[in-house]
Amino acid sequence: MSQMDRWIIVGGGASGLAAAFFLKQLGMDSEIVERESTIGGRMGTVELGGRSLDCGGKNIGRQYKL
Repeated sequence: MSQMDRWIIVGGGASGLAAAFFLKQLGMDSEIVERESTIGGRMGTVELGGRSLDCGGKNIGRQYKL
């Protein structure tokens, strides 16, 4: 493995995880650097009122009227 075969991915959200997956498919090693204690970014499960809720990200752009 040469120096060019190793990648550092900043962020363990959906895009970072996908990048690591596709790099592995190409035979390249990567390391994901994530500031939180879990991966997934805006995706995940939270406990609220004794129930588990699945969460995901949503971009509210200009096309949405508030």
